[in-house]
Amino acid sequence: MWEGLSRFLLMMNNFLNYLNNLPGAAKFLGIFIVAVLLTIAVFLGVDLPNSEPELIQVNIIVQTDSDEPIPGVNIQVISKGAPVNLYTDSNGYARVEIPSRGDVDVVLSKDGYERKKETIDLAVDPNRNRIFRLNKKKGGEGNTSEKKIKYQHLTTQNDFGPLALSILKPDLNIPMIQNVFSDALGIKSLPFVYKNPVEKTVEKFQRETGNKDEINKYVEAGVVYEYEPRNSKIEAIVPDKDDKNKVVSFSLSENRYNHLKAEGETVNGGSFFFAPIIAPIQTDKSNAQYTSFVSFTHGEGKSIFQYPKLGDLKGLVIKDEVYKSPINDLWIKKIMTSNPNNRGFLAFSYPYFQDDSKVCFDCECGSGRFGISSWSIFRYTPSPYLKFIDIENNTESALTIESVKFKLFDSGEYKLTVADERSSLFRSIPDKEYETNLVLKTGRHLLIPIEFGFSTEPHKNLALIDVEDSEKKSISRLNKLYIAKSLSVKDIYSVLAKNISDQQKTEVLMESKSFSNSFIKQSTSIGDLLESMPERFAVGPVIEVTAIKIDGDFVTLRPPGDQPSIYISKYFEGGSCPYLTIYDYTKNTWFDLGTVLYNRHNKNLQGEEIHILGNSNITKLRLEEREKEITFIDSITIKYIDNHDGLEHEVNLNEPNLNSADGVYMQLFEGDSFEIDLTTLIPSESSNIRLKINGYYQPTI
Repeated sequence: MWEGLSRFLLMMNNFLNYLNNLPGAAKFLGIFIVAVLLTIAVFLGVDLPNSEPELIQVNIIVQTDSDEPIPGVNIQVISKGAPVNLYTDSNGYARVEIPSRGDVDVVLSKDGYERKKETIDLAVDPNRNRIFRLNKKKGGEGNTSEKKIKYQHLTTQNDFGPLALSILKPDLNIPMIQNVFSDALGIKSLPFVYKNPVEKTVEKFQRETGNKDEINKYVEAGVVYEYEPRNSKIEAIVPDKDDKNKVVSFSLSENRYNHLKAEGETVNGGSFFFAPIIAPIQTDKSNAQYTSFVSFTHGEGKSIFQYPKLGDLKGLVIKDEVYKSPINDLWIKKIMTSNPNNRGFLAFSYPYFQDDSKVCFDCECGSGRFGISSWSIFRYTPSPYLKFIDIENNTESALTIESVKFKLFDSGEYKLTVADERSSLFRSIPDKEYETNLVLKTGRHLLIPIEFGFSTEPHKNLALIDVEDSEKKSISRLNKLYIAKSLSVKDIYSVLAKNISDQQKTEVLMESKSFSNSFIKQSTSIGDLLESMPERFAVGPVIEVTAIKIDGDFVTLRPPGDQPSIYISKYFEGGSCPYLTIYDYTKNTWFDLGTVLYNRHNKNLQGEEIHILGNSNITKLRLEEREKEITFIDSITIKYIDNHDGLEHEVNLNEPNLNSADGVYMQLFEGDSFEIDLTTLIPSESSNIRLKINGYYQPTI
């Protein structure tokens, strides 16, 4: 419309100039005609200059000539008012709003690429999807910022161990930290850590969860680091077997790495906790769509899996006291208070029984919450992570970092923010400059924490499947189910230690609950429920560093992608007995069932345990000694139900030394494993397959 009106007025101006050269009467007639035309134009709705054009959303994708997306491209939109700056995400995508008419300049720039200017006029070309291409700079045209500094975005992940504390307070005298910093990050000398709101959030987490000592121990256990693309380099670094003052590196398979990189709390008798609470199941209708009735792919047990609303748990949760002292629930209670409407951060599973006489209290394996999870409430926590920028001075002279410019997203110090699309958090936030005045010598590094949060990846990797519809119908016909009470590990084990009958234990440890038909119908499949939950929650402030000022010049830093590209993770499996894995031939996959002989760390603690393996789909099992210890196995048998006669059987292995607990041991050293082929021992139509094992382990360091 603006363009049409401009052309109209220009035509009228030319016509009036023409009239000036006409005789008087003709001139008067011409002016009269112009007035009539202007009146008609107004009545026909030609826009007047004082009307503002509407803003239209335009999708921009920036690519290379070979159609590869370019992340981190600075897009400057120049129209009326102040220019608008934004960046493309990991897919080279950005969304802008521009006026529906008139020329709008779009300037594209990124270090290492030629600057490009495009003009958009939606009145001429209404296409709302634009693809722009940038050419890489040729030799000698590199951006000066690339010559001054080198930087990369990194993410640490796992039991808060992933070197988070060592990054904030690094000690390069510790071989583990020295090796990881040197090999994974190229850091040869003590780095600086930029103090900001994210760093304060991390320190608060460490202090209020009471895990300071545990975090310090984690750097002794080992770490894993990875470079993108994922299959190109996945390495683990662990203490040397013979010399604890040295470290060794070894490669990991993709499957092994996926298992290592995402864990929540150490609930298998461990001592790292940040949400040490247990909550009763929520049975009102508002929780139905966040509830799934499930069974485990590697066993017979059935359970109710639920994501409660944190605010609903206020006044209901109890502290999950274990044998570590003290357990601190201050941090998680502040999280619950600040995020009453949150779902997805914590999940609980509630094993249920239709008949209370079916509860078996002598089937527990090991200590801790994991050991009694077949019939007690079990919590699933997310995995802590820390994002930071590693900045290196790779010049031959010292640089002065005078200031740092960053955008600060801050909804509250304990507020959880969905961070799946991190870039979207900063769209309307201006950056501010903060004075630093730091001298960064040649080869030195500056680490800037930019986000602390939790990944729900451990939830999404759970080996759960939905129960059959017939099971749900059966539950709907019952007046009650028997579910574990909300009790701490400490209280549960004190009951188990009493010399009372199973019926008496059931009365103390279990309670009956009923579920309405509508609740059961509105419950969700486990796949859909897990898929509906966010992948990451950031805690407290989140930062996007836009530039740093070096010796008077601002150097632009690209933002990180929404998905991390480089990980450093704690090798969390240090120091805890042999591991049991099973092979499901229907899925062509090995499943890790956790540890056996837990806490039996000397001969005086030798004992017998029974571990549930599953049904006929399980064809192999393997015991693996992954730690710096020796496992002593005195006897192993396999128990099962033969579906042909309905009777329970127990069979010995083809290993004479393992037929009875006679003090003659099979020994597994670090790196050893022992595999059992069940197809040679039990009928193919078997169920309730269990491992019965007697033994202990002994640390070697």
